[in-house]
Amino acid sequence: MAGTTLSNKTLTDVEILDLKNKVTPINLPGPRILGPIITAIGPAPTGIGQPVVINGLRLGANMNSGYITFSAQGINWGAPGDVAVFNIYQWTDTCIIFEVPLPSGPNNIYAIMQNVTATITVTDSIGNVSNSVSILINLRAAFVLSGGGAKGDFQVGAIRYLYEHNILPVGLYGTSVGSINAAKLAEGTTAALEDPNNGLESIWFGLKQNSDMYIKAQWVINLPPDVSGVIDSLINSNGPPQNITLTLGQKLLTSLPFAGNIALQDVINLINDLQQNMSIYVLDPIAKQLNNIAILDPTKIQGSGIQLRIAMTCLEDGQVHYVDQNGNGIDMGVPPPKIDLPTAILGSSAIPAFFNPQIFWNCTWVDGGVKRIVPIDKAISDGYDMIYAILCDPPLPSKAPNNLYSQPTEGIIAIAGRAVEDLLTNSIQEYPINPLPNGVTLIQPSISVHNTYTIDPGLISISMAYGYMRAGEVLAFGSNPQNNPLLNLSDSIINLRVQIWNMENIAMAIGPVLNPKAVKNAQVVLQIRQMKLQLRNLVCQYIQSPNYKDFLPPIDFRSQNELNSIQSLGAPLNVTDYRTWWILWERHNFVSLFIPFTPTNSPWNAFSDDVQTIPPISDAEILNYQNPCTP
Repeated sequence: MAGTTLSNKTLTDVEILDLKNKVTPINLPGPRILGPIITAIGPAPTGIGQPVVINGLRLGANMNSGYITFSAQGINWGAPGDVAVFNIYQWTDTCIIFEVPLPSGPNNIYAIMQNVTATITVTDSIGNVSNSVSILINLRAAFVLSGGGAKGDFQVGAIRYLYEHNILPVGLYGTSVGSINAAKLAEGTTAALEDPNNGLESIWFGLKQNSDMYIKAQWVINLPPDVSGVIDSLINSNGPPQNITLTLGQKLLTSLPFAGNIALQDVINLINDLQQNMSIYVLDPIAKQLNNIAILDPTKIQGSGIQLRIAMTCLEDGQVHYVDQNGNGIDMGVPPPKIDLPTAILGSSAIPAFFNPQIFWNCTWVDGGVKRIVPIDKAISDGYDMIYAILCDPPLPSKAPNNLYSQPTEGIIAIAGRAVEDLLTNSIQEYPINPLPNGVTLIQPSISVHNTYTIDPGLISISMAYGYMRAGEVLAFGSNPQNNPLLNLSDSIINLRVQIWNMENIAMAIGPVLNPKAVKNAQVVLQIRQMKLQLRNLVCQYIQSPNYKDFLPPIDFRSQNELNSIQSLGAPLNVTDYRTWWILWERHNFVSLFIPFTPTNSPWNAFSDDVQTIPPISDAEILNYQNPCTP
């Protein structure tokens, strides 16, 4: 479909009258003798897919070969030869009603962004052009943030890209870790994301290890070491979170008798503990931050004008419910008393059997992801123009969810037994998001950087960069991964960074992933150098692709202290953008080796161990590496 087209859509007489009552008169530049004149336009501001009225004179008794030219962001709709879809409801000599264009074209490349001013002219059937008028396209955008535990770092990078491209939400929907991210953003300013002390990014940068997010429940701490060790080994699995839950729910008890010299009485005691307690871990470290007004300010949230919806699952009725920015329960019949936001967020984040549920309003509240890990349907029903759903996990096969019923006092075995099937369904697919409705954009990884329970500063930064890159690709090529020509290349870059992070652990005699018994080894560092050069080449391919735009972060995802320390190095090591990926080490938990950065702890400088010294790379070579696309 090309140019201006009379739409099959119709408006009722009442709708047309209402629109005509919302037009704004135009200040005309001077008398016009010939051609069409636009005298009023509205309602303004408007949004995509919304009807707009033009009042005027000599517009043409009917459309014939006349047309509207609608221009925004360097894209034209409506004129002959324009291939973007443009629909008109009505055309008379004094009134035209048209639709603000929806995304169209290959991968929806003809799409209007948020807070854009469009210009409009009318050309009659003999080629006379009207005066030019403007209208603000003020899209009401909502972010829908899925659950995913520690994988919520991917969302932070994606949000950074959206913010940098002037896509700011007026609605925020969150489940589990998505509710934490959403609540912080609901404070309403870009500082909520970027503030180097208390912004969302800095909060994630402050996470160094698992205990910064969750700790063992006291009853687990009291277990005999052999028994608690079995639990630790299950949690430390690198498998998908669904498998971990299955392990706890179905295999934990049967594995204990074969776990070594564990006394039968210890097994019996553990069974009793599982029946009497509600979780293996508690979210006390997160709760402490949520209740710190410097970290999360409820007054700012309530006064920002942003609509916040926190998704939680009530085990008693098996349904998902929402808490708003004021602590009110949504769609719960008789309105319950208000609840404080930190409690609601902790309820939304309570992965059954793992993290302690919250009990209030006569419900046992657990992770909203048990029923709806990405509440797109709620955002659609609330009427947003553009919905950006940011998921933490790659897509998996779907399975219809079950309802959950329970008593608030039941223990881990009962809670896990009722929740495990729903967690195994990958509720991401509960909403039919394929094909996506108009106005819904899905930003989703295709690989996992780490699992749901792993906190590590290096993996956090890598995952943030991945979110940033994938958000850029999706905005350019659309939500369907098959239409993303850079998907495999960006996945390869991220996967190689994770491999380098692993090798750096080994080189530093840490090796928590690949080789816990590793020692400092010169050959490993030389291998790291080769891998970093390979990474540099992959980034070069990415940048040189004809499809590339601005998908690499201009500032690497590191804390402000780290960036300042890098800047103080001077050339050639003082790069703070994506080039740090191969010029410096990745971030690690053993911070003392890397902060403050010094000229002697780069992968390219001298590195000594008990066996040999690795020759340094010259400053000239490092300067050459700063440009990823030089030979």
